[in-house]
Amino acid sequence: MIKIIVIGAMGRMGRLIIQTITDDPETELCGAVEVIGHKDIGNDVGTLCGLGTLGLPLVDQLEKVIEGADCIIDFSTPRATLENIKIAAENGIPTVIGTTGLSGRREMKQIKLAAKKIPVLLSPNMSIGMNILFKVVQDVARYTKGRFDIDILDIHHRTKKDVPSGTALKLAEYVARARGVDPKKSIHFMKHETDFKRDPDEIKIMASRIGDIVGEHTVFFGGKGESIEITHRASNRQNFAEGAVLAAKWIVNQKKGLYNMFDVLGLNE
Repeated sequence: MIKIIVIGAMGRMGRLIIQTITDDPETELCGAVEVIGHKDIGNDVGTLCGLGTLGLPLVDQLEKVIEGADCIIDFSTPRATLENIKIAAENGIPTVIGTTGLSGRREMKQIKLAAKKIPVLLSPNMSIGMNILFKVVQDVARYTKGRFDIDILDIHHRTKKDVPSGTALKLAEYVARARGVDPKKSIHFMKHETDFKRDPDEIKIMASRIGDIVGEHTVFFGGKGESIEITHRASNRQNFAEGAVLAAKWIVNQKKGLYNMFDVLGLNE
């Protein structure tokens, strides 16, 4: 039985991950963490998630539940994640990070530092289907280089804070590298222009935050007289939760280092 701590436990993803852990015969919830001052601190996590009493109170510090844990799944905030990964590394606990907004140099430096001590899996999207899309778009980008332009459409619910999403940025990064161009120079965000000229190497990201859409990403490859569109559409968040738990079950058997969902799914082979 793999004992898992969930950080960001009362968020949309946190609740689903807790439910997935309790439904999986190979995993057990051993801790649930939220921010200091959260209104539900001290209450039973199972009751809060509609699962019945689990005998586990919601806590506001990782240190209170880390003893005896086999793995941590973190879907919190960038600031909290950087604090949590330090504690995880100090205690030798493998960690799965699904927190978005961790693209900065400082954040990645700290995560890589932790990965020298423990296995860390970092992915902006835990969905199996999306990770297959990550793989497929690289091949299409490579084969269409010099012939097709690339745009990415990123659609999410109206309350999503990061624009564009980590998933859209990762898609853009993958296609840029597949075409042999620098992501920092080639990735741009759609804005108002009156004298637009298309650079053959640029990758445009268009974002929409509307309604209650869980997540939809389309990569457009436009050529002369033809186009290719590849879309991943998430109808609910359960697929992300199942991917996160799958990642946790995989990471506990790995050596120290930094991994992603490609490693879990065998897409690097």
